Order: sequence, then C-alpha cells, then structure tokens
Amino acid sequence: MLMGVDAAQAAKVKVGFIAPFSGGFALWGKQFKDSVQAFQKLHGTSINGTEIEVIYRDVDGPDPAKAKQLAEELILRDRIKILTGLVFSNNTMALAPVIDEAKIPFVIMNAATSKITRMSDMFVRVSMTLPQQSRPVALWAAKNDIKTVYTIVSDYAPGHDAEKQFIKDFTSKGGKIVKSVRIPLRTTDYAPFLENVLQAKPDALYIFMPAGPPSIATVNAWAKRGLKKAGIQLLATGEMQQLYLPAVGDAAIQKLKPEERVKRGLVRTHQINTLLTETNVRENAAIAVAEREGYAWRSMRYKKQWRACLEEAQTALDDIGIGGVGDQLVSELPYGQQRLLEIVIALVLKPRVLLLDEPGAGAPSSEVHVIHDALDKLPADIAILIIEHDMDLVFRFAAEIIVLVQGAILTRDVPARIAANEEVRAVYLGRSME
Repeated sequence: MLMGVDAAQAAKVKVGFIAPFSGGFALWGKQFKDSVQAFQKLHGTSINGTEIEVIYRDVDGPDPAKAKQLAEELILRDRIKILTGLVFSNNTMALAPVIDEAKIPFVIMNAATSKITRMSDMFVRVSMTLPQQSRPVALWAAKNDIKTVYTIVSDYAPGHDAEKQFIKDFTSKGGKIVKSVRIPLRTTDYAPFLENVLQAKPDALYIFMPAGPPSIATVNAWAKRGLKKAGIQLLATGEMQQLYLPAVGDAAIQKLKPEERVKRGLVRTHQINTLLTETNVRENAAIAVAEREGYAWRSMRYKKQWRACLEEAQTALDDIGIGGVGDQLVSELPYGQQRLLEIVIALVLKPRVLLLDEPGAGAPSSEVHVIHDALDKLPADIAILIIEHDMDLVFRFAAEIIVLVQGAILTRDVPARIAANEEVRAVYLGRSME
C-alpha cells in the first residue's frame, strides 16, 4: 500500500501559482490562468506520463506578508515542486528566503524590478525589467522636442527603477526634470498630485503606476484635471495597455485629426483610391509635398515653392517605378498604377509608420506584379503594416504574419512557419496540408 502511494505521488508534480484572482488587479490572474488552461487544453496535463497539477492561490494586491504565507503553505502543506506567478515586486522579493530554504524553482511572471533575479539562485523571470520600458520612452521624448518633464511614480522598487532610468536617459539628451515625486503605493486620489503638475507647466508628465486601478485612475486624472487640455503630454508604458482602455475615460484617449496623425509620422493608404483624377500624376504627389511643408494653401509661398514640390514629386515617382507617367491625367492610368500613386503620396509625407490597406485591391491580376515590384523598393527604415488577402504578397514581403479569424488572433509567426501551420491552412486558406 505504501509503495502504491509513493508511486502515485511520483507520477504527479504539483505547481503552485500565486497571483491576484480577486480585487482590482484580478485581470492579471485571469490572464495567467487562461494561458495555463489554454496550454493544457492543447498539450494535455501530463508530460512523459507525469501529471501536472496546478494549485492556484489568491493574493489580491501588494501584500508581501500574505504572499509569503501562501508560498509557505504551498511548499509545506501541498508539497509543490515549482512555484510561479506573482505580479508585484514587493510580494516577490518577500519570497526569496522561503524559496532558498525550500530549494525549489520560482518562475516569476511579472515583478519587473531589475534586482529581483539576483535575490535568489532559484528565481527566473519571464517578463522584463522596468528600465527596458523607461529608456525608449525617455529617448523618444528627447527626440520629439519635449524639453521638460515632471515625473510621478509609485513609491516602491519598480517605481524607483522606472524613475531612475527615465531621468538618466532623458537628461543625457539635454532634457530637464522639473520635479520628481514618489507617491504611496495605495494612493487612491491622484488629483492633488496632478494639480501640482499642472501648475509646474512641464512639456510632459512621465508616470509609472502598477497596471490596474492605479494606472487607470492616474490617466483619467491627467485628462480631468486639465493637463491634457493644457498640452502636457502623458508619457506612459504599461499603464496604457489595450486591455485597460475600456476603463479609461473617453477624455483621456487622444483622438487625432488625420492631418495631426500624419504630422506625427503615421500615414496610411486606403482600399479605394482618393486621387485627383483630372489632375496629372506629378501634381497629385506635389500637392502632398506642399501640404507636408505647411504651405499648400498659402498662395504666395505655394507658388514660390511649387517647382521644388514638383521636383520632389518626380523623384518619388521615379523611385517607385512610375516616373514616366508624371504628365498623364490620373484618370488615364491603369488601375494598378493608380494604386502605386497612392503609395507615392503616402511616402512623400515622410512616414515613420506606413499602413497599407490592401495595396493591390481592385487591380487586375495582370497589374498586380507591378505593385509587388514597387513594394520591393519601399525604404527599409519605415515600419510597414500591410493588411492584405493576397497571399502571394503577404508571404513575399512580411517579416512576421499575424493571422486573424473572426477578429481574434489565431497565431503569429514568421512566414515559413505560417505556411506550414496546418490550422492556418485549414481555417484561413480553406485547405489542409498536402
């Protein structure tokens, strides 16, 4: 009988999983648990005959004492062999002595304070560190004419990391920090802090808050206390994740007019052409150049600069391979070349990100190769997102493919693996692997 019990125990590995499954941060736990269950549904609950049992425990927010208690119970009572989960850094750091004594691996799901993985040889993290997020934001701010920044962070380890890295990188590029403020982790009323920012009149506010109720409240306060209206830009990272946008008030979401979006470097083409059909090809592109420079409708300067606009337009047409049709009316062009003109107009607006919505839409099959050849010539320094149903085009140009089914992501991968994915071929392409 005892041998039977020992064999049964040996054939099962228990994994402890501590995360917020209730309260304001419960979305974290839900995502973690959904991921585990999805994996086990696809791959089963056993490995080489060993059953994997996941035991979930709830710590609803920053509470190091409770996190430590739950870990001890899982180790001593449930006899887990692996611990995982945890969102908050202070909860995670409290477990270092427990994990060291038990000598079991702890796979950290979030907890982004940089020093955490140095606190125990049994710690391994699958997320990131805060400096990895703060540095790009700081460099972007300095590059985009933000000269002064006020910083507000939650007063605990990851907030300190975020603040330190942002200040280091922003000031290294000549930026000035107006003031840095650390606020208690359990703060619920952010209005007084945001009022102080408004009075200081910085170019931007940088924040770090735990993603959830604190981040949502801070972003909404930025809008409601008048910072947005005053032109104080909000610099944030995980605080503005897509999954939290439904909880962010409409006033806090930046709704740019098309011309403002273009000025910031985001340019798109449409499935249906929007060209001046009774104007020649070169002039269509030249008008876009003039608009980019801000004098398209200022008649005196427009006339003075028109020749330069035409010259730049002609160069852009040459680069894409349709320079020889510059004098033709748009209405006389084959539809495939009209699609190329749409792309030329987008390019002369000097995008940093270019969205191409079905660039080959409407073009006859005899002209599609012209579009494909032109796309080969697009500048390598522009990030390009193509929405397309033409599989030849997708597999020819994409570095990564995201496959959608009924609005949900089925999978994402490099083209070769997508092509070999049986589920993609069956569900999306309508045929199974040969």
